[in-house]
Amino acid sequence: MADSAIKRIEQAIVAKLKAALPGVDVESYAGQLDDPHAEFLRRLPCVWVTFERAPNPNAVARRKTRKTARFQVMAAQRALGPEPSARHGDYGQVGVYDLLEEGVESALLHETLGLPIQPLQATGMQMVVQGYFANDAIAVMSAGYETSYDDRKDEPELQPPGVLERVGLDYSLKPGDDVPDASDLVTTQP
Repeated sequence: MADSAIKRIEQAIVAKLKAALPGVDVESYAGQLDDPHAEFLRRLPCVWVTFERAPNPNAVARRKTRKTARFQVMAAQRALGPEPSARHGDYGQVGVYDLLEEGVESALLHETLGLPIQPLQATGMQMVVQGYFANDAIAVMSAGYETSYDDRKDEPELQPPGVLERVGLDYSLKPGDDVPDASDLVTTQP
């Protein structure tokens, strides 16, 4: 089975951000914020990419559908000083605002990532969480990106019909019973 378009797009976003953000831990989101041990704190700053949703597709041809896919890119950073240093960036570190607006947006906005998709468009930013994880103050913000692509389905491969060699016919002359009263066998091949 071929890779899904959503999987390919997510992987391409991760690869693009890894190249654009040296020194930042970039990966697909896999529940890092739910980890009871908060292992991600050792790797801050982090950027995580995840699929958000795909609104209803639009049929554009008999076997072609235009699909939209939305992704979220989350940036996490530790606050080394008093809040809002994780957001603003102080004490020699980049803040989540700069990570998302300068780093992520510069890398992704209007990009097709080498895939047959429409260029990525920004869909907005929001705060995910700011608070304490294992006694470390952090801020996590999310920026959305959307693209669309055409999904084409190949015609199903039809099996050629078999060769018709014989046709059997049963005749029911007496109504009410299921026993044929006469039969014919017609052979089509000499």
